[in-house]
Amino acid sequence: MDGQDRESSGGILRQLLLARNHSKAAHGRVPQLPLLPEQTPAQAAATAIERTAETLYHLPVQTESVTLNGVSLAEIPELLPDGALLMILQGKGEETGVMALCREAVAALIEMQTCVRVTARPVPNRRLTRGDALMCAEFANSLLAELATELGGLDGYSDWGDFRYATFLDDPRPLQLILDDGLFRSLTCRLAFGQDQVRQSTIFLALPRAASQPVAPSDPEPVAQPRSEPAPQALAGGGDSVSSADLAASVRDVPVDLFAMLCRRKITLGELRSLTEGAIISLPRVTLSDVTLELTSGEVLAGGKLGEAEGYHAIRLHDPAALVDDMTGSPSILPGDESASGLMPEAISAALPVDLDSPNIFLADAGEDHDLDITGIAPVNAG
Repeated sequence: MDGQDRESSGGILRQLLLARNHSKAAHGRVPQLPLLPEQTPAQAAATAIERTAETLYHLPVQTESVTLNGVSLAEIPELLPDGALLMILQGKGEETGVMALCREAVAALIEMQTCVRVTARPVPNRRLTRGDALMCAEFANSLLAELATELGGLDGYSDWGDFRYATFLDDPRPLQLILDDGLFRSLTCRLAFGQDQVRQSTIFLALPRAASQPVAPSDPEPVAQPRSEPAPQALAGGGDSVSSADLAASVRDVPVDLFAMLCRRKITLGELRSLTEGAIISLPRVTLSDVTLELTSGEVLAGGKLGEAEGYHAIRLHDPAALVDDMTGSPSILPGDESASGLMPEAISAALPVDLDSPNIFLADAGEDHDLDITGIAPVNAG
């Protein structure tokens, strides 16, 4: 009896739908299809992750939850999965972000590339290496591109497609030194890899919030090109002349020794003679953002922030113009601009990293009586 009721009910509903569509078509109107619900940002991110895994490796993925949020730099280390693979992402300019894959996710991606299937074997408790990061870099780059496609219309996510894998980080502690302080857009996804969902995994992503792009002028004014002057030999008009282009090319090939300077400390000769192996020398209180790049003669070329890249110590140079803008909020004035020499405050002039014309107090005349200068320097080779 119940089956007959369901049959007749289903038949009546079909007849009503057919009658409605027929009446609309008779009046020249097309029957309307049911509207699909609008996709949420979390559903769009889940679609991007599943599409990436399917397109690259035909890897089955079941997304359990996706959380999109805004976080600060101090909160990022607390959100990383335990023992995760950390990949530093580089965007346009100096923007950096981080993607963290848990051990289960790394095992699933490597198994699909080596065994063409996801196994249920326990993940070995080993230290993740740069080789693991290179095996997962393709997945990271493709995922960023898919997320940019799905989330590009949302505020703060428009530039996610510009980020790519840059380097591997084996320790989360320097993360706050590598990333710039500010607001980040974060994505935390809990999912299961494999046909039988054997790899319960977590993916975490944090990228700087996209800033609004300035509108470029429609008709930019032409910039006057400086007029090249002839070489001194050509002006003299005698002998074999050397063009300025040849001279510039030769000068560019001259090697230059650079030194990264974090701080300086003066000690007396008596203190120097008392130094022994294992002695501790106290240094001034400095920050990693106060590093200067200097020549062997002591002239300061630029300032920067000490960090790490590709397993080596590295310095991210500061822009002199941006430094002035941050301090004053006014248009930048670079050293050497004679027309603005009277407008630059003393504090701003002292803070600029370009300081070629100022004497170095640590390069005093050898004949003067002064304390011995112990300088901690790290050589940097530049071709």
